[in-house]
Amino acid sequence: NSSGTDMQDVKSDIENTKTEKAHDEVYEQRKMRFSWAAKIKWLWSFYRDFKYVLTVLLTLTAAHAASIVVQPVIFRNIFDSLRNGPESLGAYDDPITVFLVQSGWTTPKELALVFIAFAALSFLIYLIVQNHRAWMNCRLEMEFRQRVFSDIATFGPRFYGKFGVGDL
Repeated sequence: NSSGTDMQDVKSDIENTKTEKAHDEVYEQRKMRFSWAAKIKWLWSFYRDFKYVLTVLLTLTAAHAASIVVQPVIFRNIFDSLRNGPESLGAYDDPITVFLVQSGWTTPKELALVFIAFAALSFLIYLIVQNHRAWMNCRLEMEFRQRVFSDIATFGPRFYGKFGVGDL
């Protein structure tokens, strides 16, 4: 009897080893599937068809950030021009002020108009970016849902017999 039990223990150990190896393989596959590179590759599969929108988003996001950075410098120039006169702006060496001085826009009134123009431009860019981002988000959600539905639709009747509609 003890040899029969020993044989069952050996078979059990072999099965456990196979199961552990299978679990290790599944773990490694999942780990690879959820790596950053895999996530980016998976997302790119959706964005691939929308290179224009992606280009607009990346370009205008940078342009919006730049237009926001310019506004405080122009605002500073308005106050310095009011306090010390338009000639005081020549003391600054930042590219924005140098451009304004070379263009001849140094009076507080002209600087205020430039500030308003940059604020309006920044707002316009913001609207375009948000519009494209909202459209892309809706489109990606639709693509995600369609891909999941397509995968689920390929399962056979045995799957649907085991899992009810509410389980999905």
